[in-house]
Amino acid sequence: MERFRCELFEDPTEFEETPLRDRKQELPNIVGRGDAQRAKKAELLRDVISLANSARLFGKPAYLLFGITEDVASDGRIRGINDDLSHYKKAPSETAVVKLRENARQEFAKAIHEYVTPVAKWELLFGECGKHQLAYMRIDPIPSEQVFQVGKEFSTAQEVLKKGDSWIRFGESKHQVHSLQISPNDDRFRYAYSTAPYVLPSHWEQYFTSILAEKSIADDANMPYYIDQYLSPNLSLTARVQQFLDSSTERLLVIEGAATSGKSAFLNRLCHRLATEGLAAVREAISREEFLPPSGWIPISFSLRNRGQIVRDSERLARSLLDHINMKGRFWTQREHRPTQPERLLEHPDLRWLICFDGLDEIMPTNSQTAFLGSLRSLMERYPNVRILLTTRPYPAPEVVWEKWPNTTAVEIQPLHTPQIRDYISAQGVTTDELEQIMAFLSQSPDLLALCSYPGYLVATTQELVPHSIAQPLDAPAQVEDVKAPAVSSDFAGDTAGGANTLAASNLDALIFEEPLVEKERKDEGDELLEQDGLPRVGIVLQRVYDYLWRREAKRWNLLKYGNDAMWDSAGRLAIATDGKKPIFSSTLLKKHLQPPRPKVQQWLLTLGILHQPNYLQWAFQNHLVKTFFAAWWISSQLACDERDIVCHKLSHCTDDFIDGVKEILAHLYDGDPTDLFSSVLNHDQNAT
Repeated sequence: MERFRCELFEDPTEFEETPLRDRKQELPNIVGRGDAQRAKKAELLRDVISLANSARLFGKPAYLLFGITEDVASDGRIRGINDDLSHYKKAPSETAVVKLRENARQEFAKAIHEYVTPVAKWELLFGECGKHQLAYMRIDPIPSEQVFQVGKEFSTAQEVLKKGDSWIRFGESKHQVHSLQISPNDDRFRYAYSTAPYVLPSHWEQYFTSILAEKSIADDANMPYYIDQYLSPNLSLTARVQQFLDSSTERLLVIEGAATSGKSAFLNRLCHRLATEGLAAVREAISREEFLPPSGWIPISFSLRNRGQIVRDSERLARSLLDHINMKGRFWTQREHRPTQPERLLEHPDLRWLICFDGLDEIMPTNSQTAFLGSLRSLMERYPNVRILLTTRPYPAPEVVWEKWPNTTAVEIQPLHTPQIRDYISAQGVTTDELEQIMAFLSQSPDLLALCSYPGYLVATTQELVPHSIAQPLDAPAQVEDVKAPAVSSDFAGDTAGGANTLAASNLDALIFEEPLVEKERKDEGDELLEQDGLPRVGIVLQRVYDYLWRREAKRWNLLKYGNDAMWDSAGRLAIATDGKKPIFSSTLLKKHLQPPRPKVQQWLLTLGILHQPNYLQWAFQNHLVKTFFAAWWISSQLACDERDIVCHKLSHCTDDFIDGVKEILAHLYDGDPTDLFSSVLNHDQNAT
């Protein structure tokens, strides 16, 4: 037997436990057949059934307190039951308190056993607190298949408790809690805590707080300067998603965007905003002592990366979603206490779930992507109240036609325009002259400017050209090794023309000549970034950009170092094999030049935006500059190993335009003089002719 808990009378617990507590001024007299006694017995039966059902719903003990007034705010709230025990004398000679208490337990047991079903687990405890005798009934939670109800009709002069009548102690706020009559099949209350979790405000507070504490979400939300993505000149992605959330018909919005276009960052910022709003609403409800669920959208941030096995089956996908939800909110605390039907959380009509699936294209192996789409359709059919956002690169598979999916719309993020690029660089703390020099440099290489139309490339390039920039990745994982930017507070409303957030000015030396912050471990390489005329070398810029993007990707996938070599080598071999003759090539040619681990290397080349797929069966480099850069990089690595003959043989099959592009980039990457190399290529070609 537990010790008597005086704190139940002296220190009322938090309001959330109010449905699990009821107070009575007296210990009721249920002995005898008089109308008064029968009325007290009916009230006791109703109270026991109400609290037993509350305990069953919440999975916590419920308490019926005797000897305390309803007005807990008054100074005289503890009344005591000293006089009430006398009703339980079975003989005039019975005056011992211990005997009277035992008689009361027997009468309570007799009434509850006869009129309440299923059998409840309870205990009536007595004790003394100060000068008062007090009592309370503790009703333990039992996950019975049926709700507790009247098992046998019981009548009084005023009412009849019919067989099957049931109640639960509940209400929308602390001040409205009462015994609510329910049907035994009432869907809101008929499931025990072991079947479907009932989520309290404190759980929702924990859930939203956990989302806000997730580092990748917090980092993207606190980005000093954010470029809002656009779907058309007059429609931002933010506005379109709001239209989706306000719609009564749309269920799934597919957000397509090229690699490094900022899809993950957008979802992270959206989840942060919704969690912030949800947390504020929940805390307001707690302050008003309400039990209502969140009224706004409840985000579920769920990355699809490396989840190929989990997402192949709809049941397993739903189970993973619920485990993810519970990890954030602690709706149930131990695996052995997992409810048997937690999916009823997703079916709850009052909860507005928004599942944010990030990275359809990053599901590995790739054949699991098709399986996931089947699981997704099943998920949408089973949970009609759930809304879903899904990000992916433009998906080329012929069997995926989003227009044929019910209540589904696909939108595509557009590349940044030059004014947006200009505004972003301007916000990095450069003077007007410095800004013009950088824009002139980018404009001299249209392909480089085109790369910068994707936020990830723009950030990486800006970090090279402006070493002290506040540039932060728009599509980055939680952490990026060796990349640290000063925290500079600023706001950006998404306007793409003018209104740039200009920071403190810097001098030209700081802009170009200082070593970038991208790699702290790189040795001092002097002016290797610069041409003799002071302009940056495109080849060095790209090498550092891709080095940064690779390390960013390595953090995402938790990759080993060897993957770096495989990715670069595969891209170089493929670039030379396709040169200017094959701007678009087949999957067969791609796989021929991929180095192990081939499926992952193929995925990395797509994710870094080195390659893209014009359609399901065709591949291409992002643009001509990217292709010539990787070809030049591969040649440089071969020359460093004195493999000149291999290089000459490879180049002898390439077009003149391609060789000219490679020659220009190679001059930035190779310390030696490659002039004689290209003379040898010309001679090799003539001899072959």
